[in-house]
Amino acid sequence: MFTRNVSALAKYSPVKRGKTDLVKGEKLFAGLNSLEPGQEHALHAHEGQEKM
Repeated sequence: MFTRNVSALAKYSPVKRGKTDLVKGEKLFAGLNSLEPGQEHALHAHEGQEKM
């Protein structure tokens, strides 16, 4: 088992949301979306993948 301080990996931008991949596998993807106040991210899905 491993642990990570994911808050240290956050990337912010006043122009667009920040995105950091945390875990990426064949069917599982875990990412960190970092948003500034007022920014939005549309709900969506990726066929054949599970998101966490």
